[in-house]
Amino acid sequence: MTQPDEKGVYRLPGTRTIFVSNPPDIEFRLPAEIGGSRADLSWWMMTVVPIMLVPMLTLCFVLWGPKQNWAAYHEKKFYLAPMLFILPVIGLIGFMFLQMANRGLANLYVQLFEGGAKITLDENQIFDSRVTRNPIAWRDVASTSIEAGKGGTFVSVRLKPDATVSFRRFRLDHRIFNSMLRWWGGKTVEISTEQFDVDPFALASFISAVAANNQAKPSI
Repeated sequence: MTQPDEKGVYRLPGTRTIFVSNPPDIEFRLPAEIGGSRADLSWWMMTVVPIMLVPMLTLCFVLWGPKQNWAAYHEKKFYLAPMLFILPVIGLIGFMFLQMANRGLANLYVQLFEGGAKITLDENQIFDSRVTRNPIAWRDVASTSIEAGKGGTFVSVRLKPDATVSFRRFRLDHRIFNSMLRWWGGKTVEISTEQFDVDPFALASFISAVAANNQAKPSI
């Protein structure tokens, strides 16, 4: 667990790249306000659009494929087998698209109408303007984990079963996902650390460290 030094500074290692083998440490201190996000439309075009096309093309192939094959499937009642396989795949790909599309739209919305994305955190709470309406208290956090993939680096914040959270209206991905998991208790909030003027993995490590150091503390 990363601890702050005597001056309250968190020092996290930077991310190694093919160009930088020994990056300098990045310093954070509380309270922190991370801003300066950029709406990257090239990222949107290179990731969201291709993913959107996959389920569409798959569905078109299933419904309007070669007529002789479709007729044979229908006549022999064999079409149910491929449909039972293809529909869950389409649903999974569609949900992944929803997550990426929502993330892109959230970044674009706050960039255009709210002056850009902003993450603020201190010893008591964290707030990401792209995801929730109100701050999340550390006392309500059960665990955190860093995830890479699905278009970037994230901190997955798992809340305690009795914690409440209000998502922004345009975050349908969080609403749907947490509705599916409500029977298992707790909720999950994904905080993206991409598109800021800070090393995304170092920022994710900082958020996780602050969460781990303050989860047991009562909120003031």
